Amino acid sequence: MNSRSVWEFYCRQNEVIPLAEIKGGKSTSENLLQIQTQSIFENTSAFKIETGDISQSISIYNSRQQNNLFQLETLDEFKSPRYPTPQLGSLVENLLKENRRLLLLGGNYDDKKELARYLATDLLEKNNQPKTKIFILYDITPQQLNKSLYLKDIDSYAHEGNNYVIAVTNESLSQWGLTSDEQDYWWYEPKINELYKPEALVKSLFEYLNDDIKSDLIELESVIRDKITAHKLRTFASILRCARILNNLNNVDISESKESKKTEERGKSHDTNKTKIKPITLEYLDEIFEDANNQKNSLKQWYETLTDKDQIIALALTFFDGFLEDQFFEALYELVVKTRSFRNKELESADQKDLENLTSHFIHDTRKYPQVIRTFKFVKSKSEITDIEIRSFHIRSEDERLVLFEIAWEKYRRQILNALPVIVNFIRESADESPINLALYGSPLHRNKIRDVLVQTLSNLGLVSGAISAIQEALFQLAADDRFEVQEVVARVIEYWYAYSRSSALFYTQDKDKRGKKESLGTLQVFYSRAMEVALNRQETRNIQNNVTATIALSVTRIAAYDPPGELTEEMCDWLKELAYNKSQIVANYLGYNTLYNLVLRHLEKLSITLKEITQLNALINTPIAASLANAYGEDRTTSQGEKYTDKVWNTLNTWCEECERDWQATNQITNTENYQRLLRTVAIAYGRIQFDKNEIDRIASAFDRLHTILINEEQSFVCEPTTTSILSLSNQYFEQIESELDILGYGFSDDRRRQVVEVIKSVYQSNTQLTKETDDILQDLEVMFRTVGLAKKVNQDNKILVSHTLQKLFKMIGKESRSLINKTVQIAIRLLADIYFELFVSQLELVTHGISEEKQQEIINIMIEIYLDQRSMQKGGDGMFEVKGCHYPMWTDPDHQRPLTNLEQTMSHWLNNSNRSEFQRQLAVESSLEFIRALGTLDLNPSSMGLIKDLEKYAPKCSDNLRNKFVEILTEIHRDQREQNQQSETDIQKIIVYWLKNENNPEIKQIAMRASLEFLNV
Repeated sequence: MNSRSVWEFYCRQNEVIPLAEIKGGKSTSENLLQIQTQSIFENTSAFKIETGDISQSISIYNSRQQNNLFQLETLDEFKSPRYPTPQLGSLVENLLKENRRLLLLGGNYDDKKELARYLATDLLEKNNQPKTKIFILYDITPQQLNKSLYLKDIDSYAHEGNNYVIAVTNESLSQWGLTSDEQDYWWYEPKINELYKPEALVKSLFEYLNDDIKSDLIELESVIRDKITAHKLRTFASILRCARILNNLNNVDISESKESKKTEERGKSHDTNKTKIKPITLEYLDEIFEDANNQKNSLKQWYETLTDKDQIIALALTFFDGFLEDQFFEALYELVVKTRSFRNKELESADQKDLENLTSHFIHDTRKYPQVIRTFKFVKSKSEITDIEIRSFHIRSEDERLVLFEIAWEKYRRQILNALPVIVNFIRESADESPINLALYGSPLHRNKIRDVLVQTLSNLGLVSGAISAIQEALFQLAADDRFEVQEVVARVIEYWYAYSRSSALFYTQDKDKRGKKESLGTLQVFYSRAMEVALNRQETRNIQNNVTATIALSVTRIAAYDPPGELTEEMCDWLKELAYNKSQIVANYLGYNTLYNLVLRHLEKLSITLKEITQLNALINTPIAASLANAYGEDRTTSQGEKYTDKVWNTLNTWCEECERDWQATNQITNTENYQRLLRTVAIAYGRIQFDKNEIDRIASAFDRLHTILINEEQSFVCEPTTTSILSLSNQYFEQIESELDILGYGFSDDRRRQVVEVIKSVYQSNTQLTKETDDILQDLEVMFRTVGLAKKVNQDNKILVSHTLQKLFKMIGKESRSLINKTVQIAIRLLADIYFELFVSQLELVTHGISEEKQQEIINIMIEIYLDQRSMQKGGDGMFEVKGCHYPMWTDPDHQRPLTNLEQTMSHWLNNSNRSEFQRQLAVESSLEFIRALGTLDLNPSSMGLIKDLEKYAPKCSDNLRNKFVEILTEIHRDQREQNQQSETDIQKIIVYWLKNENNPEIKQIAMRASLEFLNV
């Protein structure tokens, strides 16, 4: 990396602005941590959602992986005379003099990017600091800075790194909402009519002319200056268009009509040596300058001078604008081979030379971007960062992509429509984990490029008059895909249309208010209508419906971000309610953990009423809404009325809870029980998920009071279970803050607290009699559960007697308790202690495994499964990892590497092989061991696992009929899971069954194997 340089960064949704580089640091662990943290806040990435058997991972696509930071190599391009020196007054000098490090460049004109590059070059030359860097952030929007990052943060980082940032925006000043001081300090919007002197524009024009054209016009310099003034050519972009028209005069043949020329030259290359060139008269110059001031006319005139072959290549270049060099030629080949209307033998073997006639519109350049050298185990790299060269094709002026599509649509409509299936396939295959075509998908950079580029392609095509229906069909196919990367392409296209309708940077169209919003919101309506019409009689169609609706939720997330904070439109609120009514778990996950998670951070003030409505519409959305509110609780932000987000969330939850309390007091006559319970459940979950500051003792205590009040008044497990979980969660996190209040260590509650808990017990047992000795004992049992939290929080091996007594009481509660409210809490309490005091847990387990009912035995097994999974996930070593329901476990595949048994597995093996153990204990060991296998759906085929198989085999003759049935049931379920996940021809369980079928000395295990093999045939 050069010590003095200009760096360009294109801001797109879900990309992390390179604060670490702006700060001036190298790729240290501190900077990487900053990038990761910023990524989480800006992108809401990597949410893992688990509900029952559904594990839906929403990993927001993050194009930061491709490192969208390029060094500007050709600084001479933006120096006079090639670039007309703009009239900026003392702007640069003031930046240096006042030590201002951030400039927000706005306004409605088409020279902003070039002007930013000129400013960066000028600033770099006038700055005397040898290590200073200039960072240009293109297309920055307030939406990208609406969560954890602000302009003041970018300014601060630039000051810290002794660097400068020029941020280019197409959003109006009003959209940014800057204060008057911030506007004076950061905002710059030049007067476009006064930006360039005509003399400077003339010099720039001659710099871009071909030598032969320049020689013809050199004597007309003063005339050209007058023409520029007369035709009001005021921008550098209009000068480039003028140069393009003039340079293409050699391709204009006026000897015959265009139609006869096309007939004669069909199939032949264009021979410019036989072309009659139209004389450059003053009248003709007027035509040229008039066209130069009209983006569409100038581009159309250029396009019509191309041969048919060059027009097709130009269309392909526009499709794939931004592809890497190898990607483009491979994509062009795929387009030619797979699309009948594109088939052309010359194009099948197209190469660099075939693009020579298009250089006035398309650029083939090489850019550099820094790549971090990863840490090696043994080899020491010479430098932490190296520059990687990227060769790619792109349009000289990005604003002309849509215009070129509009021009090509008139002649090549069928080609464009026929290309859409190929484009859809490119996007789908870019999400494959193991792509075959390396030229197209060979690296994350290639795959990200495909999605980034084709988002722009589909976005622009959708704005072409008459093309929206075809683009909607292509997008619907992508929306039906179940992969997040594919669905997000659709959401980004819809976002682009919505942003287009709001942009102030439209130069050639007068219908900006009519285009964009109609395409975006109209497409959402079309998609939703089609998704709801899909028949629900097949799993495939249900998946399509869910995927499309989930994609709509992603789109709503993006377009709602364009509404200023606190000003979310009613249309967006209606969409939230529409999506919340959907009963799909996948849609609920997307809506909750993506859409609401983002919108609550920006529009909490407006969403308070809507959130209450949608949390009552669908129970599936309760937990995500609670998580969104808990997340917003810690936001350092205020509403338009000056209320802090922290206070707004707190007051919202309290208001909801008070509303439910009023319903309790109304003689328990609640009109809509489901709505009331869903709201109360959301409140309970949110209280448990809020990350309170340790000093917020009053609020922590208040949250506990409200949670206890909920338990007092509610009996339904739908509300009580999350309430109990929240109580335990907050007890564990804020034990020191509430220790004196709860008096967890066994000295009893305060009188007021005791009366509250007695009411809880009354409610749970539906007791309307006076207090009895039994009720008082149960009260002590509840104290035991809270004491558990204290023991787990303050680990002390001297507490063995107290731990043993606590475990004894907890197991006793399982034996006599019938309510899920208490049982769930007891199970969590036992797990907490078993993690730390395992030997004491085993000793108590031995004592309680006598004479309990089969139902209670299953509850103990469920606790053992959870303990086993905890221990299994914490094992070290292995040959790899596998994932089950969002948790990762090490696996051993090498026969020479034995997996050590967990502590609980060792205990069960000891019980099986110890003849002194009771029959009940040995049966419990068999059943729990089988459940361990079923919990993970797999079995490591190594000697340690075979030892467990031998244990089961040895005990088979003593199994009851019920236990043998469970044997067969669990083996069949594991076999089914393995077949579905791995499509193995022979599963691990089948190998074990074959092994048992050959065991002639054990007819019982052979019989179990035979029954299992018959069940396998039905899988």
